[in-house]
Amino acid sequence: MAIDVLVVDDERDIRELVSGILEDNGYTVRTASNYTETIQEIANREPSIVILDVWLGDGSKDGVVLLNTIMESHAHVPVIMMSGHSTIETAVEAIKHGAYDFIEKPFESERLLISVERALEMFKLRFENETLKAKAGISDVLIGDSNFVRHLRSDIERLSALSSRCFINGPLGSDREGIARAIHNNSNNSESVFLTINCQTYNQKQLEIELFGADIRTNGMLTIKSGAFERVGDGTIYFEEITSLNNDLQQKILKAVKNNTFTRIGGQLQIPLKSRIICGSSIDVNKAIDEGTFIGELYTRLSTDVIDIVPLRNRGDDIPVLVKHFVEQAVTSYNVRMKNFTEQAMFALISYDWPGDVLQLKNLVEWVFYNITPDKTVIDINDLPTYLVDGEKDAYNQGSTRFIASVADMPVKTARDTFEREYFISQLKKFGGSITKTANFVGMERSALHRKLKSLGIQTRGT
Repeated sequence: MAIDVLVVDDERDIRELVSGILEDNGYTVRTASNYTETIQEIANREPSIVILDVWLGDGSKDGVVLLNTIMESHAHVPVIMMSGHSTIETAVEAIKHGAYDFIEKPFESERLLISVERALEMFKLRFENETLKAKAGISDVLIGDSNFVRHLRSDIERLSALSSRCFINGPLGSDREGIARAIHNNSNNSESVFLTINCQTYNQKQLEIELFGADIRTNGMLTIKSGAFERVGDGTIYFEEITSLNNDLQQKILKAVKNNTFTRIGGQLQIPLKSRIICGSSIDVNKAIDEGTFIGELYTRLSTDVIDIVPLRNRGDDIPVLVKHFVEQAVTSYNVRMKNFTEQAMFALISYDWPGDVLQLKNLVEWVFYNITPDKTVIDINDLPTYLVDGEKDAYNQGSTRFIASVADMPVKTARDTFEREYFISQLKKFGGSITKTANFVGMERSALHRKLKSLGIQTRGT
């Protein structure tokens, strides 16, 4: 099957140049010149890969806005950004938001083709891994040693034994769907259908028919189209980004879950709603309710149980475990040599904010395997992308030097207490003095952290 490439640039000459290079090498190419055309092309047919210009004529970051839209609904589609010299900073920012690579214009044909080939190969292998992982019910967010991960595993085990509706809140890239799938796969109905409905990818009218079905009468003849609520039966329907639904469709879903029955569009037969419903959202649902964009009663009905995913930036102790996991996946999938991260490189990873959460960390590890020579098996801070390590080298080196100098002449117990005091003061500052957030990050129970801080003479605000 031909690989379908979507080229997005507001300059016709660039679109034709890129299209010509790709078509000469056997790719099928479509083009778009702006945000609206791109979204329409993706809706018509999902591409294998997108090549996207940073500057589309409406502002210096409009390509990044479009990238974010693609990542929200089609995260498995690789995106390569094109950038002129004046927009390099924006292109680098795009890598943070999930782009696979960026190419500076003007570029050599070979550079473009290599990037496309590597992106397609990497994402193909990832898709195969994700498929196997989905069957096993394993989510990347379940990898780690933090209190959050341990509690999440326990929650999944508990919820798998129930049939209650569940709402999963978490940032982009945190694999909410993976948690929903794990709940389903460990339940008594694991042999039934698990269906994901991404509410952002559907036209709302089409989605209504997809969910409820329709009784269509033509020339006196009745045609029945079954919807997801009917087809899934006692399986699970996972609504991704359910807060993006319009009010009318929210009301209809609310009526169905209140009554545990629904009717097909144009029909009168009351059909039992047997499916388990799990929902996910990357936005603050309570804020959406306050702003009137999401119905409070619907949230109440859908959130018998709630899972709040702790962002990766607040659980740095999971990062080394996740990195090891992703490295092992890459070694197995790509048949390459093992790579290890130095202490300084790991320090940079733990210190980074990870706006794209676990998915961004996974992308980073894969980037390392594709962009660092296979013979290099030790990854230092200098090997990491510049956006990730700016300022971290000095912080690490200066901090290490100061600490070694300060404790070199101390007895072991005094040195240990000094280190712990500095460590916990640093973490409290990082989280604005919040005991709860600090406890989540360092992997301690809140009460235990209180006792430790008190023993070290550290004053807290007690929150």
